[in-house]
Amino acid sequence: MASVKNAAILLGLLGVADLVFIPTMTMGEPKAPVPAVILTAMLGIASIAAAYGLMKGIHWARNLGIASRVVDAISTIPVFFVGVPAAEMIGATMVMLLSILCAYMLFKLAPAKAA
Repeated sequence: MASVKNAAILLGLLGVADLVFIPTMTMGEPKAPVPAVILTAMLGIASIAAAYGLMKGIHWARNLGIASRVVDAISTIPVFFVGVPAAEMIGATMVMLLSILCAYMLFKLAPAKAA
């Protein structure tokens, strides 16, 4: 059973992971396009904001969390086709799988009541 606390913790950790992953996107070869880096930063910030909102019971947080994790999982797909190092591919795969799990957990939560 998915609880709000577990979903918020996972969502927050994935948001932090997005932000921590940005330097690896901008260094080394191949470098990620600037729009991909900006999207990753925005998704990380949105995920952290949604995790905070979930903990406070704010009604928009669940939808923002689902949207940010689904978009993040989809945006990870190109990693499999550009020839990045194996360690980065494993990390991206783990983030993608955990994003799908988090979106599922958030989907299963009952929506918060609007204040």
